[in-house]
Amino acid sequence: LKMYPEMIANLRALHRYREAVQVMQAYKDASDQRNSEQSRIRIAKLESVIDLEHQQRKLAEAEQEHLKQRNTIERFKTRNRQQRQWIGGMVASLLALLLFAVLAYRQGRLRQRLYRQLEQSHAELAEQRQSLAELNAEITHQSEQDALTGLCNRRYGQAWLERKMLALANDFQQGTPSPPLLLMLLDIDHFKSINDQHGHQAGDRALIHFSAVLRQCSRPDDVLVRWGGEEFLWIFPQMNPLEVDAVFQRLRASLHRQPLQLSGEPQIIKVSAGYVSLRPGRRQIPTGHHG
Repeated sequence: LKMYPEMIANLRALHRYREAVQVMQAYKDASDQRNSEQSRIRIAKLESVIDLEHQQRKLAEAEQEHLKQRNTIERFKTRNRQQRQWIGGMVASLLALLLFAVLAYRQGRLRQRLYRQLEQSHAELAEQRQSLAELNAEITHQSEQDALTGLCNRRYGQAWLERKMLALANDFQQGTPSPPLLLMLLDIDHFKSINDQHGHQAGDRALIHFSAVLRQCSRPDDVLVRWGGEEFLWIFPQMNPLEVDAVFQRLRASLHRQPLQLSGEPQIIKVSAGYVSLRPGRRQIPTGHHG
């Protein structure tokens, strides 16, 4: 292209105009081709730049997308780690609750078993106490009761008299004397002959029969004591001394109405009695009866 202008100038100087026109046409074609190539090159460069920028933008977008994905993955990992920790904590809590429930259940079962054992022990202890109380009452009753007649025995009578006399003495010292205490000692007449003639079993029957009649003639407050052998003590806690004779006559009449059957024959039990009025601070005067 640099040589075309000189050639055209030389041809014009030589007046070779036709050739100069042809060279000018060739120069124009070459220039056009060159310009076209440069345009294509510039366009190609521009397209390359545009494509590069597009690639760079796509790469940047890809990097941003990759960064977002990495952030998402990190968040997912963090969330997954937190979820695992939360699940682990929940599992540990559930295991702890399960262990606590098992322990509570076992403790409840153990407590119920202990309660049942304790209640059973209490029931057994109460039963033993009841049995012991009944046994003590029976022992006390047997120690204070005459086995043959069912009346109080001499031991009980002596203890009762001691307590009663102490109470009377206290009332007397305090200036509030109580009514006198009347005692009647009864003795079955000819009791030895009953044993000798009919045997000791008949004598026991006579004692039992006399005790039954004596109990019929007594009052609820009276104390009946088998003092020993065929002797009986009849205690009147509250009675007018003038009524004692009537009480003894009632006993004798009952014995006559209810004779003892010995060997198929009625045997009227006779009894002798003496009584005394006891009052602290006064002399006691005994009196006797026979019937």
